[in-house]
Amino acid sequence: MEPSDIIKDKKRVKNRSLRKLLIMMIIAIIIFFVLVFVEDYSKKVTAGITANRQKVKTEAGLKSKIEKYNDALIKAYKNNSSDLMKDLTTEDELERVRLYMTYNYFEKSRKLNTKLVDLSFKDINVKEEEATIETEEEWTYFYTDVETENKLSEKKEIYYRAKYTLIKQDDNWLIDSISIEKTSSDK
Repeated sequence: MEPSDIIKDKKRVKNRSLRKLLIMMIIAIIIFFVLVFVEDYSKKVTAGITANRQKVKTEAGLKSKIEKYNDALIKAYKNNSSDLMKDLTTEDELERVRLYMTYNYFEKSRKLNTKLVDLSFKDINVKEEEATIETEEEWTYFYTDVETENKLSEKKEIYYRAKYTLIKQDDNWLIDSISIEKTSSDK
């Protein structure tokens, strides 16, 4: 073998080695970008799942708050005491309930006896510090005399489409107001 052939062989080997090195570097760069993309995508998917779980948890907590509010409201009207509602409402909403109870008790000498027959949640909108929840509700009610507990009215059915507004105070959701969007005595 001639010296020029040896030099050519060395150049070919060197060129092949450089090509292999260049290909390995390109593959390494591609793998790096794939891993970065997968990690970023994985973080986004995980964040989306976490946010969705938090949303579901928040909505379940808000629904539970409205259910507890309605249970406490039934007891408040029956016992003429709003004490059970203090941890569920803002002062404004609590005052609204107290005024209605006071009007019935002192002005009309009657107590309201209610039963929530059906409660369904229709629309839930949650912002950082405020939420609105629309419901459809079916109630029965009648009045009794304050002194004798005798019935003063027949049992009636009523249907509401209501909108609850809740506000967040110290990481606790409180019912701030309720507006009745639609009322009827039949569905």
